[in-house]
Amino acid sequence: MEPDSTRRITPRDALYHPFLTHPSEVEDDELFPHPFGEGLCQTYHFIDEVTEEPCVLVDVNGHEKVRRLVPGEGIAIGKNPCEFHRKEFGLED
Repeated sequence: MEPDSTRRITPRDALYHPFLTHPSEVEDDELFPHPFGEGLCQTYHFIDEVTEEPCVLVDVNGHEKVRRLVPGEGIAIGKNPCEFHRKEFGLED
C-alpha cells in the first residue's frame, strides 16, 4: 500500500503483477498473517494473566523483557517471524 498516489501501482500494472498472472508461484500461506500466538515465533507470545493483554518477550541487551503489544504489532506473516523476533531467526543483523 503506497499512500503517495504518484508512486502507487496502476490498475493496469496490477493486472500484470505475478500474484495475479502466476498465482501458483505465490502461495497464500506466504502472505497470510497468523493469529496471535501462532506462527514461527509463537513461543515468545503470550496473554498476560493479570491484564489479559497480548504481550511478547523481547531481547533487550541480552536480557528478556516483556512488552505489551498494541494492535498491529507482533504479527507473524507466513514463514516469517514478527518484527520483534527477526534477529532471533537470523533475518536481521
